[in-house]
Amino acid sequence: VTSGLFDLQVNGALGISFNDPKATMSDFSKVIQHLILNGMTGILATLITTDRNSFSYSLALLEKTRKAIPLIEKVVEGYHIEGPAISPKDGYRGAHPIEHVRIPSSSEYKEWLAASNNRIKLVTVAPEIPGVIEWIQQLVSDGITVAIGHTSATSRQINDAVMAGARLSTHLGNGCESSIHRHENPIWPQLANDCLAASLITDGHHVPEPFIRTVIKVKKPGKLVLTCDASPLAGLPAGEYYLWNKTLKIDSDGRVLVPNTPYLAGSGHFLGHCLQIALKLNEWDEVEVVKSASQVPRMLLGLDPHFLDIGSPADFILWQGSSFAGSTIQKVCVSGEWYHSGMNNKL
Repeated sequence: VTSGLFDLQVNGALGISFNDPKATMSDFSKVIQHLILNGMTGILATLITTDRNSFSYSLALLEKTRKAIPLIEKVVEGYHIEGPAISPKDGYRGAHPIEHVRIPSSSEYKEWLAASNNRIKLVTVAPEIPGVIEWIQQLVSDGITVAIGHTSATSRQINDAVMAGARLSTHLGNGCESSIHRHENPIWPQLANDCLAASLITDGHHVPEPFIRTVIKVKKPGKLVLTCDASPLAGLPAGEYYLWNKTLKIDSDGRVLVPNTPYLAGSGHFLGHCLQIALKLNEWDEVEVVKSASQVPRMLLGLDPHFLDIGSPADFILWQGSSFAGSTIQKVCVSGEWYHSGMNNKL
């Protein structure tokens, strides 16, 4: 038995994007049910770079859904805005649309806060963008955690962001050009800075095992966050799909690709899968690995950590297998109710 998993970066699933203005409450219910069955009892619904009106509309729609469906209100504990103040450069920008890369105006930011009912918990930015350092200070003063990601920043610019209050690296090792300088690149200064926790996509595709081991050894317990960065295509069969105004491809192994490029577009896997990969590395005690996918991100965001204690919310997972690293999820309990495949879940 473990705590329920918490992922601070989930873009959607089953062909449904949290960014999609055409999504319905029924669509979001379908996504949340699938996430629960994969052990995720808490998430930040993540919106990537888009236009001003779409950000506000999607946040308002998600909030409307949370208020209408108690279980979604329980699981979706806030929002992660990944962009739009990220690097416009190819590679660093990833799958984010270049035409919408910008630093939001003060009025746009206020629209986000109003539409989200002040539930924005995390914003990912690139420190090298003019005006971002000042915006980091504003976000931190508003109680929002700031992450560095999709950035070509120098060591000095990263240090400036940390001094302004940034406390996390978004999917460290990704959101970069495929070819970078071996020493002067954004990865080393983020890895070396003890003030920055690091999120890692341990899905078996985004970063290789030696890189994962290195980050685990350097960041140590309490400074590592596991994430699946689930693409809206996660959970779908292999094939080509149209998303974010471009064609994306899911390989047979679950890898989500931008065709004809070396770049990935989120993950095709969920956090339970990523946790199992991290456990098999046997770098830390199993308890600390589980915390990196449950309590650590919650505490980083200022949320209740949800330990397995009397009086805490009954959010936990029943695993089964000959060893924890090789086990599978059998049932998931959310607020005292069990969910498993084949159940008539109350969504």
